[in-house]
Amino acid sequence: MPIDAPSNSYQQVRYRAIVDQASGGIAFSNLDGRFVLVNERWCHMLGYTVAEMLQLSICDLAVPEELADAHRNLSTLVRDRASVEIDKRYRRKDGTAVWLSVSISTVCDEAGNPEAIMALAIDITERKAAAALNAFLTDLAERRSPASRMEVVMRTTARSLSDPPRWRRPRCPWPCL
Repeated sequence: MPIDAPSNSYQQVRYRAIVDQASGGIAFSNLDGRFVLVNERWCHMLGYTVAEMLQLSICDLAVPEELADAHRNLSTLVRDRASVEIDKRYRRKDGTAVWLSVSISTVCDEAGNPEAIMALAIDITERKAAAALNAFLTDLAERRSPASRMEVVMRTTARSLSDPPRWRRPRCPWPCL
């Protein structure tokens, strides 16, 4: 079973090092979504200890408005033996939301039957916040731009009306007139 550590002690040490030293969060869950193995990075991103995380399921971490989708997506993932990459919000232990870029795969046994779900994740909360700020500032600039242009036109028009150009009488080519 892939979620178990290899039997040989050297392989166990290497396996544990890969999981523990990964720069992203790693989590394995059973087919019901209950966590069976998590690394420290996964726990840190979500604000839980390893022991606390092993008492939870992936649906426990869904933000409330996305809970129905989380149940449906879990079922679809297992049924289709699929893999997906998504940017998704999760609920941290303190109740705040964290954005994770997650690669989720169904882990199958030698016969091809689903036996676990594996997730690899990185925290993209700061990237999402920067993108939202950029979108807000761009929208603000686009809204302000026509007004700024109109303001320039109005100022120019007002200046022209209050200080009209001085017209000179053209010189007449006929001296007698």
